[in-house]
Amino acid sequence: MTHVFRFFFERRKSDFTFYDFNSGCWDQFQGVVDLSQDEAEELPKIRLDLLLEVGRQDWYRVVELMSFHDLSEDIGRVALRLEFAPRGDLAERFRAAREKARQAKEQQSAEEKGIFAPWPEDLRDYLDRELNSAYEFRCHVLNPDSFDRDGSVCEGDDVTGRLADSSAAAREFVDSLIHVDMVDAQRFLSDDETSKGRDLSRHVRRFLDYSASDDIDHAAHQALKASEQQAESYLVGKFATTFARLNKVVGPGIRNPRLSVRSRQSGDALLAESAWVYYQFTPGEEDAQRQLPERFNGLGYKNFLFMLIEIHEMHRRWAAGVGVRPLIHLVVIEEPEAHMHPQLQQAFLKIAREFVDEDESEVFHTQLVVTTHSPHIIYDTSFDPIRYFRRLSEPYGTPACEVRDLSKLETDDPRFLRRFLKLTNCHLFFADAVILVEGDAERILLPLMIDTDPGRLPQLVSSHISLLEVGGSHALRFKPLVRFLGLPVLVITDLDSVAIPEGGTRRKACSVDTPGAVTSNQTLIQWLPRKKDIEELLKTQKKGKTDEHREGSNTSWVRVAYQTRQNFRWGGKTHQAAGRTFEEAMILENLEWMRIYGKKVGFEPDESISPEQLAQEVFDFVRNPPEGKTNLALTLFDLFEESRWKTPHYIQEGLTWLNSELDREADL
Repeated sequence: MTHVFRFFFERRKSDFTFYDFNSGCWDQFQGVVDLSQDEAEELPKIRLDLLLEVGRQDWYRVVELMSFHDLSEDIGRVALRLEFAPRGDLAERFRAAREKARQAKEQQSAEEKGIFAPWPEDLRDYLDRELNSAYEFRCHVLNPDSFDRDGSVCEGDDVTGRLADSSAAAREFVDSLIHVDMVDAQRFLSDDETSKGRDLSRHVRRFLDYSASDDIDHAAHQALKASEQQAESYLVGKFATTFARLNKVVGPGIRNPRLSVRSRQSGDALLAESAWVYYQFTPGEEDAQRQLPERFNGLGYKNFLFMLIEIHEMHRRWAAGVGVRPLIHLVVIEEPEAHMHPQLQQAFLKIAREFVDEDESEVFHTQLVVTTHSPHIIYDTSFDPIRYFRRLSEPYGTPACEVRDLSKLETDDPRFLRRFLKLTNCHLFFADAVILVEGDAERILLPLMIDTDPGRLPQLVSSHISLLEVGGSHALRFKPLVRFLGLPVLVITDLDSVAIPEGGTRRKACSVDTPGAVTSNQTLIQWLPRKKDIEELLKTQKKGKTDEHREGSNTSWVRVAYQTRQNFRWGGKTHQAAGRTFEEAMILENLEWMRIYGKKVGFEPDESISPEQLAQEVFDFVRNPPEGKTNLALTLFDLFEESRWKTPHYIQEGLTWLNSELDREADL
């Protein structure tokens, strides 16, 4: 994204190369040896569509873009398309280059033809060298209503006209609207005085040139002049003997020059070179005896200060501009998290925004655009300003992504999602897949289940999985968000069987085999597999536990995993049972392990009881473990190192499914 901003608004020569075109369109260049003008116009283009809201007082600046149906409004919407497109003479120039290549090839010997092919072999070869002379900047007027369509880009019919006849005029107009400054990801800060990295002091000195004003501080320059005279007197005395000897030397053929030394000090340069940054860590007034040079502070804090200084100077230069000042000032900050610890990352956006606000007036407002891979950076933001770049699963390995505008997320409870994601540091936005789990036990033990056998779940081990503990009744509330983001989702939840006792009105937890039992889990009832009866849930096949999520042009899948009937050995025979919860399934599917470690876990059933009594004892134990379910999970975690227990079958099935989903995406 930052590369597009840099090209269209800074337009440094050769910013775009052939490889900036998506690989999915390379076939339109590859092998092309002849090109007509009509074919040239249909070649791939790189576009940036912009929608601007302009106040009435600035309408005169965008009159070329405006339609007059909304002149009664205080705010008008205008839209334009910036485009990197083929020049009108591309076909002619390409044919001329190909003709020269053909003639050169005819003059080659048979041996030379097998070694070297004259340039250009085809259109791709031509553009690889001549792209920036073969393509040009264009600007078109768009219908602003086209931006209101959900999940679609502006089409050709939305173009209402070309902004200017020449590329230079179009650029001049765009420059009068928008000014973009870049704070790059590679800021080259260093703590090493001998490195090529830029220290903060050098950065501060660089801005003294930008901050110079027309007002001259005569007192400061008078002090510099006195210092210059004292330095000159010192230098004359120091070099007197040396220069006296040199002045006696006669050069061949010329009159002997006399050497002297003077102190030549530039006021601005001297002031700049004398500017060094120090840190004082003690409270109270500034004390030079208690200050440390900047290299004794961490790179993270130095990086933080560096960006604030950059933003301040960028705003000041824009606001102090003369002539036709651009209406909009964007500062694009690329990956500000470099070297910063999580707490500073969390505070960055808030502090940067407050820092900019102090500079702003009623007229000048700098807008920040931040790109990040850090969940901490977006910690304190609402959904509205977030634009989520989601990789699409395109065939043949063609890289593509879709931008999702979270301000358009449709959910009944956005405040809950925002608060929850803030609590969990927003890792969801940077994940390859999501696992929603019921409670503490699954959250503690699931990473252990995944890491136990990397060969069995290679994609899960190597991918970024967001594990969210949401509770059985709250997983459903995440459905709109995970669907909107287009992530594969595994929901691990419990059957939560309940029944209404005779003569009662309130539902009560019961074992899975209780006749007429239903689930109280709203995820199973309203999301997947949309069933309430326990027996129906137990009979549901794998296909009924998955669902397709289609949002925009992206398709993803969700699967639910809950307890199923599994075999267990008791009393020398094989029996079947399903746990009501994760803990029940863990015990029933690990009875052999429990015979050895049951005492440490706190569950030691009598070997003589029936399978039905065993299932009831497991049910009673899990309902109220001696020290709580979290402690039970931690005990299982601790004992795993001594002897491995088995992952419950329903969880293993779910993890295998998610691994195959990630494997399928990796193959595309």
